Order: sequence, then C-alpha cells, then structure tokens
Amino acid sequence: MNGTTIKNFDNLVDDFVDNILNNNEVSSEDYDDQEEEDVARLLESFRTSKIYEPQIGDWRTYVKEDDADFYDQNTEKPLPIAPHTILECIYNANTLLNNMVGISDMKEYINRMIGFAKYNSMLREMHIHTHELNLHSVFTGNPGTGKTTLASILGSLLKDAGIISKGHVVMCNRASFCSGRCWGDEEKAVIQLMKIAKGGVLFIDEAYSLISSDQRDPGRQVLPNLLTYLGDEDYRDLCVVLAGYPKEMQTLLDTNPGIDSRFPNRFEFKDYSFDELMKISLSRLEKHSYKFTPTARHAFEAHLKKLYEARDVKTWGNARTVANLLDKIYVQHGLRVVNSKETNILKIKVRDIPEYQQPEKARTSKKIGFGVVR
Repeated sequence: MNGTTIKNFDNLVDDFVDNILNNNEVSSEDYDDQEEEDVARLLESFRTSKIYEPQIGDWRTYVKEDDADFYDQNTEKPLPIAPHTILECIYNANTLLNNMVGISDMKEYINRMIGFAKYNSMLREMHIHTHELNLHSVFTGNPGTGKTTLASILGSLLKDAGIISKGHVVMCNRASFCSGRCWGDEEKAVIQLMKIAKGGVLFIDEAYSLISSDQRDPGRQVLPNLLTYLGDEDYRDLCVVLAGYPKEMQTLLDTNPGIDSRFPNRFEFKDYSFDELMKISLSRLEKHSYKFTPTARHAFEAHLKKLYEARDVKTWGNARTVANLLDKIYVQHGLRVVNSKETNILKIKVRDIPEYQQPEKARTSKKIGFGVVR
C-alpha cells in the first residue's frame, strides 16, 4: 500500500480481513429499481440535511464540567480552555469518503480498519482477547489536497466501525497549545484537548510549527507532553493526527524520533491531476445545483488548464485554487443575473467565466535588520 504503514497486521489477519470484505460486497443486482431510487433519495437527503456538514460543538459535551483539569483547584475558577473547534459525529461519513477525489491509500486503510473491527467483534463474541490498533497518524501534503477535509469525517468513520466510542473531531493548531499566560500552560492545554478529544480524533494542523531551535519557544513542550500522555491507558480511545506540508513534517519527524513509534500510520496526500481538479470542480458545482452551458464548461476547462500548466509546485493550491476560481465565477454570475432578466439563475454561462490572467512571479526579497527591502 503506497505511502502507508499499518502495523499489527500479520499475513493471517490480512487474509481473514480480505475474506470478510469480499464476502460483504453488495452487488447492484441485489436491488430492484424501486430500491435504487430509494437509495438515491436517501443520499440526496444526506446532501441537503444539516448533518451533511460537520457542526461546531462545545467541549462541555465531551467532558465533565467539574473536571479538575478545567478548574483552578485553589480559586475554583475556570481555567482558560485551549482554543479549538469540535466537529460533531455525522451520519453519512462513508458516502463523503467515497465521494472524495483521490486519497486511495486512506480509503483502503479505512476499509481494512472496518474489516479488522469486524474480526475483533467476532473475537469478543467468542470471549477471546481482542487486538488494540494504533490509530495515530501523520498526514502530509501540499495545500488543498484534502487533509483537513478527510480529518473532519475521520472520527465518524472510525465510530461507525466500532473502533472509537464517540466520533467527534477536535481541530486545533499551535495557538491552541501556546495561548496560555504562564510557562507550563502548554501541558495543561495538552491534557485539556486530549480529554475533550477522548473517544474521537485530535487533529493538529501545521504540527511542524511546534518545533523550534529557540529554547524559549513554549511550543517545544507540546509534543513531548503529547507523546507522554499517549502512553497512558486512559487515552487508548483516541486517534491523534499530525498534519502539515511534506518538507516541514519530515523535519518534525527527524527532530523527534519518538513520533515514529507513536504514529505508525503515514499518509501522503498527493497533488491533484488536472482531471481530478475538473472532477472536484464539477462536484462542487453540482452541490450548489449549478450547471455549465457547453461553451461555459469549455471556457472554464481552458481557464483551469492554463492555471494548472502555469502552477508553481511550491505554492500551488490544488483544490483551494479550484474553490477560489469558482468563487469568482459565482460572484460574476450573480451580478449578471441581478442586472438582467435571466430566468435560469443556476445556469453558468461563458460570460461568467473570468478572463485568465498570468500569475505574477514571486518577487525576491532581501532582508536587512528587521525590515524587508524588495
């Protein structure tokens, strides 16, 4: 499996899991036309319902309000809660996963986890000791390659498989750990966030920003504390994901060798091809019920092709570039519609496609003292 390391899977278990998966494949022949229509309506209801997009939750839902780590034991006043966002468990995570473009390694990993969870369930029913899986992972990839998108549904996928108990996702970054006023608050933030994330996923974006050559940098305390607490039995019901750009994440891994053993699962989110970017574009349009006219689609494809061919691999935004281009189209389309007698307000026409502009090359900078001379 390219770019992926999964431990604790011997050949016997691999064969067993593969058999389970194969035996549970469902053929379209198993459904009649009416059932297929029902399934289609169900999927559409998911897409238009509130649960289609992960919701922002509150930490009190996931921890006891009187927990000592959230209150000062001397003053009994609440301690500052490390800033974060909680995405609640959703019900159509597998559909969202299948609809994501690329990430074949991660899709295979999830399928294997589901299969192995079934195996564990069989062992449990037979009162045989089950296996514990190390879920902690490292996501590496350039901007816009789907790392955060996948993280937002990962908890739900693992919850549905019976691997973790709650399925929510706690999104955080350097500021979540280093926003305290006193030295040592970083450890309190680590404990708080791990307690909030227990039963779900703790997603640390731009994790490489937690390393520094400056001995006074408070961020240096975060990863050592995190690794220490991951060895605690109280945090078995938890998946921690470290995410960031490839080069910077490799520096992090080289700086702290302890991460290797605690984070055995590595996933590389590769840049999208042009065809994949077109697929993402059409999917996003469909989500908002927009449609291209034939000439508009041709103009959009030509515009995106020029952007793709002129890309700088160091700064290319992948799906973010697509999103930015579509936003310009929505604005241009909306202004045209309100200033005309257009009746089909969801039809994107060629005049809605902005003209292509050659991207400016990054200017070189020369730093003098604290200022920058260009």
